[in-house]
This record gives sequence, structure tokens and C-alpha cells, in this order.
Amino acid sequence: ELVTQGQVLISGMIGKEGNETFVAAQGIVYGEIWYKTEIEVPLQSSFSVLREERVVKHGLHIGQDYMIPIWGFWYDTKKKAQSYENVKSWKWGGKTIPISLHTEEIYETEKVIRTYTKKEAVEAGLIMAKEQLQRSLPKNSQIKNEKVLHEHYANGKVKLIIHYLVIEPISKEQTITEEIE
Repeated sequence: ELVTQGQVLISGMIGKEGNETFVAAQGIVYGEIWYKTEIEVPLQSSFSVLREERVVKHGLHIGQDYMIPIWGFWYDTKKKAQSYENVKSWKWGGKTIPISLHTEEIYETEKVIRTYTKKEAVEAGLIMAKEQLQRSLPKNSQIKNEKVLHEHYANGKVKLIIHYLVIEPISKEQTITEEIE
């Protein structure tokens, strides 16, 4: 049955007309909702990945400007790398002393090129679109049906238009007072 937003589906009112009483009522109403999603997947994409090799540099900071290298200072910083820094400072008597241990983990990065066939791009697009939709759906929702409405290949990309049929809770809790008829 087709319902509209704001329509009362579960009511706590019982009895014959003119002699109604209100009782507590609760329930969950699920509805079939249609979603249309568009997604583009490039047949070829490049991204950076971290390699397993890492170098850890340690240094002792004195004040804000001076650092004494302890370990790993010979690492070539001209290579493409991603670094994660950690600074450990100490307190004495409730005050932070101006000496801290600086640790920097450096991972080399590598550029990777991923190439999809058209079929693989469609499969990846379906997975990405479904995950994207599931993140936006309310709790206790379920995707019942999925249908590709349009599939288009252009400019090195696969464009998909997907129709989803979703069962999701559509009820909204509302306090009903006796003045409301």
C-alpha cells in the first residue's frame, strides 16, 4: 500500500467513535524505497602504496630549534616516502621540560597502476555503489534488489546507473496527546 510522509500508521487510539481511549502503542513500519545511484569507475587508475620497508629516525629535541640525531639520520630523504612522527615530552614538577624524544617512521612509497577490464570495472562499480548506499541507509535496512539501468563506456571510464530496491524502517516515533484527534 502506498503511504505518504507524516501519515499515521500505528496509533494508540482504541474504541468506538466518540468513545476512544489512548493506550501505549509501538511498532516498526518497513517500506520499500527506491534508490537510483550513479557511479563512474576508471579503467586505469594510479595510486601510491606504502612499502613494507621502513626506517625509524630518532632524535633528541632541545628547545624548539635544536635537534641531536640519535639513529636513522643517514636515510636518504630524497626518495618518495610517507612519514609518521611521534614526539614524547616529559614533565617534572608539573612543568614540561624543554627536552623531547622525536621519533619518525619513514615508509617508502611506490606508485601502482591498476587496470580493469570493462567487466571488472562493472563488478567493482557495483560493489562500490552498494557499499556507498549501505553507509547512507538507516540501521536495519536491507537491499532487496539491484538492477543496472544503464552501462556506458567513455573516456576510459565505465559509468553505471543502478536502481536499488531497499527495505528500510520508515516509522518515526511520535508522542500523541489526547488533544490530537
